[in-house]
Amino acid sequence: MITSSRSIRLRVAERRRRSISSLMEASFSMTSIGLLHGWDGLIQFVLLPTRPPRENPILGGDFFNVGENPSVVLQYHTLARLWHRKDVQESEPVFIRRISPEQINMPSPIPSKLMPEVFFLTGGDEVPREDQYGYMLPVVGKVGNEFVPVTTPHYEKEGINRYLDQEGKVARSINGQIIWDWGQGYMLINSPKTQGICGYIGNASIVTENVEFLTTTDYGLITLTTLNDQSDIKNSKRLLLTALGRARNTNTKYGLASERDQTTDRNAHSVSLAPEHRVAVLELGETPIITEPIIGKVRLKLKKIKAVKVFVLNDLGERVDEIMPVVKSGTVELDLPGNYKSRFLEIEVQKQKTGVYSWLTFGIILFLIIRKKYTSRKS
Repeated sequence: MITSSRSIRLRVAERRRRSISSLMEASFSMTSIGLLHGWDGLIQFVLLPTRPPRENPILGGDFFNVGENPSVVLQYHTLARLWHRKDVQESEPVFIRRISPEQINMPSPIPSKLMPEVFFLTGGDEVPREDQYGYMLPVVGKVGNEFVPVTTPHYEKEGINRYLDQEGKVARSINGQIIWDWGQGYMLINSPKTQGICGYIGNASIVTENVEFLTTTDYGLITLTTLNDQSDIKNSKRLLLTALGRARNTNTKYGLASERDQTTDRNAHSVSLAPEHRVAVLELGETPIITEPIIGKVRLKLKKIKAVKVFVLNDLGERVDEIMPVVKSGTVELDLPGNYKSRFLEIEVQKQKTGVYSWLTFGIILFLIIRKKYTSRKS
């Protein structure tokens, strides 16, 4: 369930300016959708600087250089667990392009309902026809190719349109664990062990099964994952809350690509936007790298809560402070790490004793009462 108190319709140029300083959605989306598709590994662009980090301690101008961006690297504590535990369930195929030898030799693209090129290049502003699927179909489920000896109709799972609302710009996975709202501009993971959001998340109430996210920071990432690998979030005794904002060098300056010589724009030949609409880095800036804090709060729905301790962590995972959450009727409310000039919170949950132990205690007490009454009557 997702509710939103605002409607974001930012210009493409503004979004591109902000994405240059963030790049956070790449790791978040690749990990979750990779699991959805059953990938056995991930490839991610890491264009490392030619000099050691101590000699070059700033963000470079390469768009895909995620390896030097702290707001990307600091996701890996959560994403590594997400990947190795396979928190997002693998999907069944929803669309398979069947390719015959005759089609391989065709001079034009293989005819298919999937990924009409115009929809991709216009950023989703032009909705595909009713007999087509846009590039968000892989969010619904597994998409693949199959080589067949003779021309055969493509495989298409029934009911795809129940999960892919191309006019409303919302895609939902068939297992219910991923939502990508490209109209509002964010992605959501909702699995039993990891839940989180990434993108334009500010001034909205975004709800997963166990978490309500409330932040006033426009763009960022917030995730909650269990540190007890055998337990889901609601029953976990240790949780990690991560909140990461945009990163940029001090005094970085942005402007339109048309404001500088196009020969210095390495992507000028490969993008569809004209220079007067394309944003570029005019001045790279200097040290230190500045990251934006994620301000707000979360409400957690957990089971069998007896007591909760919350610790502020530094980037090395060391406890530097303890904060007091508000615990009421199975709900834990606490401020986001950015309120404490941090990126991480560790949450320890002490559970109420139930089940076998409670029945055992009840049985012993009952036995003692009966024994006492029997002894009194006998005497």
